[in-house]
Amino acid sequence: SAASDVYKRQEMSRKLSGLLSTDALSAPQPLAQPDIVQRLVIANNGGHLIIEVSEVEWIEAEDYYAAVHIGRRRHLIRESLTSLEARLDPSQFVRIHRSALVNLAHAREIRSPLIGQATLVLRDGTQLPLSRRRRAQAAAAIRRFAG
Repeated sequence: SAASDVYKRQEMSRKLSGLLSTDALSAPQPLAQPDIVQRLVIANNGGHLIIEVSEVEWIEAEDYYAAVHIGRRRHLIRESLTSLEARLDPSQFVRIHRSALVNLAHAREIRSPLIGQATLVLRDGTQLPLSRRRRAQAAAAIRRFAG
């Protein structure tokens, strides 16, 4: 009947209006950023060493561990480089190679002696390979960090 058709249209219109007004169609919310850590806890000699991330110069992947470099010291932490990268401040740490993450406060320069090859030099003179894929990202991060 005509009355039931009108009722069905009104009901459908009401449901459609409800759907259109829900948050489901609003802009997606950014994913929650994992908590940025200020310190790393590293097990050593039966104890635990607490390190301020600002002291970390660079971190390298080593099998199932990450080697955290601080001055001339090297500490192993059982965590992947990818996991550490997610927990460290992206404005302070940048991935320069699949096996290296650098604290920008310790970066001094990018050298390119040959086309296609680049090296990131730290303040202490340590030279780290800078992959072609990550070179532009690393250079932009250094510029942003320098202000």
